Amino acid sequence: MILNYTIKKPINEVYACLSDMQKFADHHPVIYKAEQLNKNEYKFYESIKFIGIPFKFKYIVYILDYKENEHVKMYSPVKKGCSSNT
Repeated sequence: MILNYTIKKPINEVYACLSDMQKFADHHPVIYKAEQLNKNEYKFYESIKFIGIPFKFKYIVYILDYKENEHVKMYSPVKKGCSSNT
C-alpha cells in the first residue's frame, strides 16, 4: 500500500514533523508512540477502535530517505494487514 497526502502547510513545518518520528506520532490519529530502535528503524504503536472495541498493534518502520532532498520515505514490511508479533 502506498499512501500519499497533501498538507497545506509550509514545507519546513511539514518536514520538521515528518523527520522527527515522535513528533509524527504526536500528530498521527492512531499512532500513540514511536520507539527508536536504531538510527533509521522505529517501532510504531497504534491503537484503533473497531465497532467500539480497541485494538492495539505494533510494527517496525524504516526511514529510507530524508535530509538530502527534504523527502521522508517510510517503509514497513507489514503483511496481511498488521503485525502484532513485532
